[in-house]
Amino acid sequence: MCRYNTNKSPIDSDLCKFGTSNLIASTYDSQVGIRSLGVFPESGVEFTLRSNKINFDNYDWGYPSDNFKYLSSNTLYANNQADIASLLAASTTIANGDVISPSSGLYQATISSLDLPIANQYLYLIYDYRTTSCQSFCYDASSSSNACCECTLPCVAFLGSNRQQESTVICNQPLVNTYYHTGSGTYPAVGDFVYSSSVCISSQAVSLTAGYYKSEATKYIRVGSSGIVTELVTCPTP
Repeated sequence: MCRYNTNKSPIDSDLCKFGTSNLIASTYDSQVGIRSLGVFPESGVEFTLRSNKINFDNYDWGYPSDNFKYLSSNTLYANNQADIASLLAASTTIANGDVISPSSGLYQATISSLDLPIANQYLYLIYDYRTTSCQSFCYDASSSSNACCECTLPCVAFLGSNRQQESTVICNQPLVNTYYHTGSGTYPAVGDFVYSSSVCISSQAVSLTAGYYKSEATKYIRVGSSGIVTELVTCPTP
């Protein structure tokens, strides 16, 4: 008789207090261990990363802009601007579609088979909470006066659904809210800014919260944390 055993490692959990630089890690936690012992994984294992808001934590996961990343490497990256920039560029980002939220405040993603070549002695697990923002600008090739004083940005109304955190249910949502976008078309497209306010520029403009919104009868958009449309998807045919 053959028996298959499933082993689970301990969970390693750490608090993080955010700093002010996007190229210096707020928390740079280094641990040393042996593969397959304790919290240190062996190559080929199923590996889960989690972001969990508990107790007195006051940060909300900025879905879908926040990300999990990882890198198996033989290079030691230090906590300075040059090395962190290189680490971020070399790392693999887990797709937002693979991140789930089993309960309130908990976001996680699982790598089905973590590849750890024996020559690589470093495993980097990266929780990317950096905040990015965008803004529309007026442009005129020949006149600063036109760019400064004669510029108007579009603010086009459209009907959309309530915000959803997952794309699996968005196509069934009714178009019940009036929103606004800065694009040139009837409906928002990738790269447009979307707002819940009828003002699309100025300090009174209110960007849509990051998530998924049905924006047409058969399409939905994904909105980033800065209120910009990052994806336009056609709903599957029933």
